Amino acid sequence: MHHYNHQPPYIDNEVIPLFSRWIGAWRISVERKPYERTELATRYNGIADSWQHKLTRLGVTDDYRDIANHLADSLVNNAASAVAPLRAPVNLIDCGAGTAALSLHLAHTSRIPLHVSLVDISSAMLQQAGRLFTDAELPVALHQSDIRDIPLADNSQDLAIATHVLEHLANPAVAFRELYRVLKPGAVALVSCTRNSLPGKWIQMKWRTHALTPSSLKQWLVESGFEQIEAVPLSRHSSLKRFSLVYTARKPEPHSLRQVAA
Repeated sequence: MHHYNHQPPYIDNEVIPLFSRWIGAWRISVERKPYERTELATRYNGIADSWQHKLTRLGVTDDYRDIANHLADSLVNNAASAVAPLRAPVNLIDCGAGTAALSLHLAHTSRIPLHVSLVDISSAMLQQAGRLFTDAELPVALHQSDIRDIPLADNSQDLAIATHVLEHLANPAVAFRELYRVLKPGAVALVSCTRNSLPGKWIQMKWRTHALTPSSLKQWLVESGFEQIEAVPLSRHSSLKRFSLVYTARKPEPHSLRQVAA
């Protein structure tokens, strides 16, 4: 049965650890409260007009093009090998979409038609994303909502994207559960988060986010029920590689379908 909860069970009074170290019997730690939803939306509304230009200047849009090619190949392979082949269009949800640069590249790249839905708390970011899709003559559905409250039905999406949104949450478990909920069994999630690196620490201080190690991000995915967790290959000269982790993970298929596929 399809389900969508309009009353998200989350709170904004938790904290994000910035630093923790043991000195003898003493543990010294520094924690910071993340931006609340309305604060974060206001900050992103304020930079929406320049966001796409900033991504291009940093080289991130080029990296997104490479990731889109990787995802497009995965969609084709999944369609060819699935027990029940994908029927066009493929449903794609992009959460914390911003200007949706990655989804836009994927919509251009994929050999399978996409039905793209964008979710963001920032109305200005959604307006920018909608304009870019309109200019490209590509259809898109816009939803001003929280990744912890995705306004789509259970088991309805073939691909979910969440780039640099989950680290804004002190406890991202609810958001991962939402991504898991809306994905079809066997469908893929692409998750990108701030890396625990020198550039990543700067982002962490500016935006009050987590800065993650690969093991931390993989643990988040495993605890949320995902499997087949794999790092997305980034070129040695990738700008994104300096401050981001990018992984794909799959929602498990029912046991009976696995046996048929085998």
